[in-house]
Amino acid sequence: MQTGNKGFDPDTCPPEILKMIARAFDQMDTMAGIVGTDQRLIFANQSGLRHVGAKLEEVQGMLFPETPWRNHSPEAREITRGMTAEALNGKRAIVEDGFRDKEGQILPAIFSVSPLFDTAGTVVGLVPEGKVITDLKRLQARLEKERLKTQQWLDSMGTYVALCDLEGKILICNRPLEQAVGDAVGSKICDFPMLKSTPEAKDRIKHSIEKAVKGEKETIEIRLAADSEKQLAFIISASPIYDTHGEITYLAVEAKDISEQIRLQELILQKEKEYSTRLKKEVDEATRALRETELLNKNLVDSAPMGIIHLNQRGELVFANPAIKEKLAAAGFNLDQIEGKRLHDLNIFPANKSWERMRELHRQGYEFRHEKMILRSNGQDLFLFAADTAPLRDYENRIKGTIVIMSDVTERTRLEAELFQTRMQSEKLASLGQLISGVAHEINNPLTAVIGCAEFLVEDCNLGEDDREAAQIIAEEARRSGRIVKSLLAFARQSAPEKTRADLNKIVETVMNISVYGLQIRNIGVIFQLSENLPLGEMDANQIQQVIVNLINNSADAIEESGIGDRVIVRTYAESNWLFLEVEDNGPGIPDDIKAKVFDPFFTTKDPGKGTGLGLSISYGIVKEHGGEIQLEAVEPHGCRMVVGLPAPKSEELPTTEPIIVRWIPGKTLVVDDETNIRLTLSNCLRELGSHVHTAADGISGLEKARNESYDLVLADFKMPKMDGMKFYQALLKERPELAERFVLMTGAQGKDVEQFREKTGNLILAKPFGRKDIFRVLSLMGSREGIRTHSWTGPGR
Repeated sequence: MQTGNKGFDPDTCPPEILKMIARAFDQMDTMAGIVGTDQRLIFANQSGLRHVGAKLEEVQGMLFPETPWRNHSPEAREITRGMTAEALNGKRAIVEDGFRDKEGQILPAIFSVSPLFDTAGTVVGLVPEGKVITDLKRLQARLEKERLKTQQWLDSMGTYVALCDLEGKILICNRPLEQAVGDAVGSKICDFPMLKSTPEAKDRIKHSIEKAVKGEKETIEIRLAADSEKQLAFIISASPIYDTHGEITYLAVEAKDISEQIRLQELILQKEKEYSTRLKKEVDEATRALRETELLNKNLVDSAPMGIIHLNQRGELVFANPAIKEKLAAAGFNLDQIEGKRLHDLNIFPANKSWERMRELHRQGYEFRHEKMILRSNGQDLFLFAADTAPLRDYENRIKGTIVIMSDVTERTRLEAELFQTRMQSEKLASLGQLISGVAHEINNPLTAVIGCAEFLVEDCNLGEDDREAAQIIAEEARRSGRIVKSLLAFARQSAPEKTRADLNKIVETVMNISVYGLQIRNIGVIFQLSENLPLGEMDANQIQQVIVNLINNSADAIEESGIGDRVIVRTYAESNWLFLEVEDNGPGIPDDIKAKVFDPFFTTKDPGKGTGLGLSISYGIVKEHGGEIQLEAVEPHGCRMVVGLPAPKSEELPTTEPIIVRWIPGKTLVVDDETNIRLTLSNCLRELGSHVHTAADGISGLEKARNESYDLVLADFKMPKMDGMKFYQALLKERPELAERFVLMTGAQGKDVEQFREKTGNLILAKPFGRKDIFRVLSLMGSREGIRTHSWTGPGR
């Protein structure tokens, strides 16, 4: 194709033609322009200029490959040169490419360059044209995405799916079908190789396709032989697909492999058969186990020590176990006639805390609770029960009745009542101890004065013999009164067990000082057979006192209740490093059948309320704690002997009577006591020894004297008004600490606080009532501490 020598020259073209061409190009939606045969841009329409944001005069005359539409990349320039070359040869060139718009973004477009011929057929120019295809690209992308989604959906299906024409030829299929039969597109459904061995199945598929072509959907099940051992099963359906005009254009064929379902169905049928067989066996075993459980539960209920009653919703007895039946039989009920009766018909009533019958009848419905019940017979409480009631529910949690569990607490309640009485008695003894302690203080003070004055008269040389004998009697009786008070204090005092060297005979004498009178008024004589020179033993005197009291009281009670016997013998002796104590009576004795139980806790033969059954049990425990033995012996022709053996030291020197050695005489003494006679008695005794004595009536006065004087000895009473002996000692210790070891506490009632004072300070205690020998003994002990001069003192002769 030839080109004109001059080409298209807008300068020689009539202006009207040029304007017409420009208006025509500007009315186009696509980008268009005119390029000369020299490949320079002559004209560009408004659409093209607008897309690249340029003006005509800016691009006019530029080589077309260098214009804004084609200069965004070297590859675009090269493509443009090829297109212009092809168009100059008279051919239209088309390419899909892009260009950079005025925003700097690359937009997709279809570019074409067409030759412009003159009347002679000569190429006189080129017409480039470009169409933006952004929307088209988006639509294509969406269609492709939908296609891929549809294909993925089809591929993800567990069935084989194919789109066929009306002859059954496959046009499109999903991946499972391709994997099963290979390249299926273009093949007919009925021509699959697996159908050759099963012509019946092939004919049925062909018939379904023919029906689908007629607009009828059919689903069939076919069986195919995969090999000699394995058989496949499919469900195949062929459905017509209509176009917008209602015409059938395609067929949708779906095949589902149900081979595994068929196999599972057959397996399930087999397993169901096996399960039925096994279930029958398990039911038989469960039935047997249920019978055994029911028998076990029945045995448990029947053998339960507590009573168990089942009441129906009307409160009527349905079941009672043997334990409660035994109680009802003891109450006189015929066990064959108790079913259907209410609890109050069986004389079972609720009770209050004091075990008194409550008038409220049992309600028909129960919530879980704990209460007391009594079973009465002939108007008397025969049995006491701690009962727990709870609703009995069925498997649907509906209340079907009430369970009552009744524990027999008759004996326990009796023991609790006796323990309560014992505790009350203990509290009375504790109160008695406090009373005795207060009374002892008031008695011992005058007794001290009486003893001091009587001893002063005995030693008066000018006194007649009869008067001296009378004074001696006064002194001895005052001392005996003091011993009685001390015995009462020792008996009533509740102190912790503390084993010390003690004289068993003195312990017996202490007890008998208290007990003899009580026995005499019960017309029971007491005989003492106490061994002389009895060795000392390691024992808790208070606990051994309790043992002696318990044994004497048991003998006296047996004599008084039976009316047999009239004496109790208390005997002590020593044999082979053992100390023995015997309490013997000529009462009724103890029957052979209960001898083994007499030391058991709570065992008693006394009437209710008259004994706790703890006396001998406690005595047994005390003796065992001392490493000793206690046993029961019979006495002929009747009576009982309790023998207590306590270990004694292997070698023990007998106590000897020596003159009292006064090892120390204080130069100056301070006596602090609120009793005038006590101050006078002590002053006379100490002045006879040569001590200078100051006195004070209370702790405050004594402290004032101690501040102004120096004393070698301070004697202070425990109980005084204003400031007692303890507080006086604390104040004296703070202001005059050098007197701490020279302080002696006087008391008429020794208690825990006095014992604590002795243990904490180590100071001496002078117990009231005291005589001159007691004062001399304190001075001797002080002398051994002081290490001062020693001399013998026998009292002045007057």
